[in-house]
Amino acid sequence: MSDTEQRLYRVACLGQLWEMASKHAQQRLKILGFFANHGAAATSDAFNVSRRTLYRWKQCAKPTATRQP
Repeated sequence: MSDTEQRLYRVACLGQLWEMASKHAQQRLKILGFFANHGAAATSDAFNVSRRTLYRWKQCAKPTATRQP
């Protein structure tokens, strides 16, 4: 499988996961995207989510192979 085919397959899989994810989970992913672009302070103010919660969500969103106990 070529690199391009692998990327397209990955995007298709993510699309399926996105459709299967609850609205609550989708909202968390949007907030984490904002957090990645704008930082903790702006995200906390914009979405009324504590910094502690943001970092906990970020840790949970990491692939399991890179999570630390």
